[in-house]
Amino acid sequence: QEIGGGNIVALVVQDLLALNLYKLEVVIHRHAEESFKGMKIPYRFLNDFGYDLPLSEIDAMDMLKSFNADYLFGAIGNVTLDKSNGNLFAAARKMNIKSLAAFDCWQGWDRFHDGKIRFVYAPDILVVIDEYSKKRMTNEGLDQNRIAVGGHPVLDKTRESFAEDITETEKSTLRERYGIGGQDCLVVLASQMIN
Repeated sequence: QEIGGGNIVALVVQDLLALNLYKLEVVIHRHAEESFKGMKIPYRFLNDFGYDLPLSEIDAMDMLKSFNADYLFGAIGNVTLDKSNGNLFAAARKMNIKSLAAFDCWQGWDRFHDGKIRFVYAPDILVVIDEYSKKRMTNEGLDQNRIAVGGHPVLDKTRESFAEDITETEKSTLRERYGIGGQDCLVVLASQMIN
């Protein structure tokens, strides 16, 4: 998974660890390491299990069986299909393991298909950013009962931080830290267009 998806999964895993209700096995792609390391979340790399990458569906089934998994949670953030992630979700479905994934962008709608079977790589429940994404996935043919609008943890945390009351001293400290003058205007650029 790329860094954006890693950020989302790490935030959710951090909350799950705090609840201490589940035994968690955290497996990540190397690109997501920064998120998990920064939050001090224990993890293992996908390529440390001895399988060829990308994972085949058979290897994905073997991995899930080795964990005795009841649930699979992940993020789907690359614009194109990540075959390892896709095969993990396909394997979970064949093994009757409940799966949930956060779809953290507004593009790559066809990444759940293998050319023959529609939504073979889709989780049982796909959590999307907003109503636009839900409508778009429904238009692609995914049953609306399999789609939940959940927002975006990183964007939500950013919005919360802007909504918090901040003292003049805190403002001054932040402006100084980032070299923003007292009358300067800060422009926030969203990095992804809706397509």
